[in-house]
Amino acid sequence: MPIWILPFAVLIAGVVGPLLLSKMNAKQRVAERAEDWKRQDEVARKVEEAATRAAEVAVEVKATAGRAEVVAQRAESAVENAQETQHAIVAQGAATAQKLDVIHTLVNSNLMAAVQGEYDANVERLATLLELIDLKRANGREPSPETLEAVTVVQARLANLRVNLAERQQQQQEAAQQ
Repeated sequence: MPIWILPFAVLIAGVVGPLLLSKMNAKQRVAERAEDWKRQDEVARKVEEAATRAAEVAVEVKATAGRAEVVAQRAESAVENAQETQHAIVAQGAATAQKLDVIHTLVNSNLMAAVQGEYDANVERLATLLELIDLKRANGREPSPETLEAVTVVQARLANLRVNLAERQQQQQEAAQQ
């Protein structure tokens, strides 16, 4: 084996190793993100159920309040008890709405951080691929079709992630204004 191949073998091993690590890290991040989304969906589902139940209770309270006016003509103390119950439910509904806002903010910030992490990882991957292409061309060799395709895929993914990040930032700004 010619001696000049050894530096290229070392160079390729030095580039392929980080690429493999980057790919493994990206897979792990995707799995973690999917698990986090699943957990967040479950939390959101439970919160939605609680909000639905609170809305049902509020509707029931309104109906009770309507009947309480008729009952009030007969017994003033019954009306006072119904009003106290109604105030407690309204306060509980307000507290639930506030908690929903906090949960929504936390879910969005976690998702935004995950998307930003994936974006950063893909930027690093693209830089590594472009450097590999430059090295091959500097040595008089053309990069493999797989490497060129990987660059195209990563560039497309970065474009999608930029759009996703911009949309999430806009949603956060709109939510902050409300």
